[in-house]
Amino acid sequence: MYCDRCGSELQAQQQFCGSCGKPVGPVVAPACRGRVAGHLHVLGVLWIVYSAIHLAGGVLAATVLQTAVPWLRHSAFGMGRGPFLLPGAFFGLLGGLVVLISILGIIAGWGLTARRPWARPLAIVFGCLALLGFPFGTALGIYTLWVLAPSESARQYREAA
Repeated sequence: MYCDRCGSELQAQQQFCGSCGKPVGPVVAPACRGRVAGHLHVLGVLWIVYSAIHLAGGVLAATVLQTAVPWLRHSAFGMGRGPFLLPGAFFGLLGGLVVLISILGIIAGWGLTARRPWARPLAIVFGCLALLGFPFGTALGIYTLWVLAPSESARQYREAA
């Protein structure tokens, strides 16, 4: 048997390499923690990033579009009438809703990384909603449901939490 660090020859009962001092012993595989535990951190970070991007879009919709709609109504195109343009308050409400959902998505992502018991059902709900957001939301929704939705995942998540 040889040391995998320095290549020196080792005796059968030797506990440390005589040349480099590396501990010698059987390689012990880490305990299997289940499929869910291995994906929780990645899934949580993805939810935080995805929701932060939507948060920026919601703030944009709540501010810029709310300001731009009155300008469009009085521009040469709208002539002050604009029956088909939505009022600026609608964009403010829509942006506020996107901001609220994004904050909840960030909380769900943090809950997954911290392994909070309430984060799994919240992430499953957001995963179902994200399926509509092609292409990134769809990919994140599928990944979320693949990791968290199976019944075996509930047991593994409880053990990880």
